[in-house]
Amino acid sequence: MVRKGTTLSQETKDAISKSVKQAFKEHPEIITNGVKKWKKFFNTEKGKKGWQQTNKKRSDSAIGKKKKPFTEEHKKNISLATKRQYKIMFPWGRRKSSKVHLKFKKELKKFCKCFKSEQFIRLADIQKWVCIDELDRKNKIAIFVDGEHWHARNYKDDYIVPLINKSSKEVRDYDKLVTEKLVIKGYKVLRFWDSEIHNDIDDCVKRVLKVTN
Repeated sequence: MVRKGTTLSQETKDAISKSVKQAFKEHPEIITNGVKKWKKFFNTEKGKKGWQQTNKKRSDSAIGKKKKPFTEEHKKNISLATKRQYKIMFPWGRRKSSKVHLKFKKELKKFCKCFKSEQFIRLADIQKWVCIDELDRKNKIAIFVDGEHWHARNYKDDYIVPLINKSSKEVRDYDKLVTEKLVIKGYKVLRFWDSEIHNDIDDCVKRVLKVTN
């Protein structure tokens, strides 16, 4: 008999495996008898009760694990991971809602409360996390409030956008790619320039409501 905790060599393991296979080959009734005993046990009241009790214990232990609160160390690790993610996505600092976005959000909430601000969606195809200004996950509607400067609306293709350090063409191509990937995922995508919201916010809200209805 092998002692508990003993480490077996590969040669010993192979020898044990070979002998077990040989035993089953020479005495096939071992399997048949084992299956019969197993069926007999589970078809009796004693077997059912034992099985149910074991399952209940496992279920109770799983519930206990779920309800177990996070330790301070775990919370700290989550916080650090979130900060790292933001640093990768926004190297110039933590993302904040622009004044135009806040204005639009306030007006939109008067008519529709299904949207949540600053929500992230992972686009696996391009290995990116995308931050969406207003998102309705249930109805699959994504709204972007694009600043004309940061999204290079009226700049030449070779103009380098400050802080982002990307050309206007790269910025526009990336926005187009994100829109295409979201559409493939089944989202309705609406993009508003900040000037559109400044000039006619009611029209912008109406365009959103047309999609939600």
